[in-house]
Amino acid sequence: MTQSSPTPIRSALLGLAGILIAIFLGIAVFELRAVRPEWAKLAELTGRHAADEIRLQQLEKAAKTAATQTGPEKSEAGSAPANSAGANPGADARAAGQAYAKAFFGAYPQARAMLIEYQTRNMENYYAPFFRAAGLSQAQIDEFIARTAETHLDSLVLSANGNWYNGQPNLSADDIRSMLGDTAYRQWQDAARAIPAENWVGGLATSVKNGAAPLSADQAFELTQIVINSSPEYASGNRVNLQSVDLESVVDQAKSLMTDAQWQQAQNYLTMQTANQRLQALMKGGQ
Repeated sequence: MTQSSPTPIRSALLGLAGILIAIFLGIAVFELRAVRPEWAKLAELTGRHAADEIRLQQLEKAAKTAATQTGPEKSEAGSAPANSAGANPGADARAAGQAYAKAFFGAYPQARAMLIEYQTRNMENYYAPFFRAAGLSQAQIDEFIARTAETHLDSLVLSANGNWYNGQPNLSADDIRSMLGDTAYRQWQDAARAIPAENWVGGLATSVKNGAAPLSADQAFELTQIVINSSPEYASGNRVNLQSVDLESVVDQAKSLMTDAQWQQAQNYLTMQTANQRLQALMKGGQ
C-alpha cells in the first residue's frame, strides 16, 4: 500500500513549526542587538518553546482530522493552481500565497496568535536602537510594534509546503509619520540605513557571549555608532555598506570599549571580518 501524501493543511503546519523554531532561534541574535537586553526574558522564551512545540503537535493532529475538508488554497484563492499562466505570474503567485495564509489563519487562529507573539518579541529587541534614538514613549512603541506585526501577518505569503515571507515588511511612510511624527520618521529612515552596522555588531556580540560577559546595551550602542561613523555611504545619506567601512579604524576603536576577556573572544570574528573585506576588495580589483 502506498503512503498517502500530506494534506496541504498538514504541510503548512509542519512548515509553520519550522518557521516558529527558526524565529525562536533568531531571538538569541536579536537580543544581542537590544539597547536594553533582558536575558531573563530569553530564558523565559526558552521555557515557552517546549510548550509551543506541544501546541504545534496539537495543531498538526487537528489538521489530520480536517483531511477531507477543502484546502485553504481553494477556499480563498480559487481552484486554479497558484502557478497557472497569467498576465503577471509573480503577482498571481503572491496573491494566491496571501489568500492561502488568510484562510490558514482563519482556520487556525492559534497559529496567528503564536506568530504575532514571536514577531512582537523580535521587534522589541531588533528595533530597540531606533526606539532609544527616537525617544519614543512606551505607548508609541507598543502601537508601532502591534501595527507592524499585524501588517506582517495580514500580508503574509504562505505556500502549502510552509515557505513564507512578509508581503509588506514595514508600515507605510504615511502610517509611520502619522503615528510618530516627522522627526521620528526621519530617525526611522536613519535606523533602516544603519541595519548592516547593527548586524555586524550583533555578530561581534555573538562571538564573545560564550566565553566572556555579554556586551552591555551601552557597548552595543557605541560599537554600532563607530561602524556607522566609519561608513562613507551612511554619511552621504545611503545605507551602510560594510565593504567600504574602515574596519581597521573600527577595530582600533572597539578595543577601548571592550573588556580584556571580551576582546580576546572577539579576535576570531574580527580577523575573519577584516580578511573577508580584503578578499572582496582583491576580487574587485582593489589594492
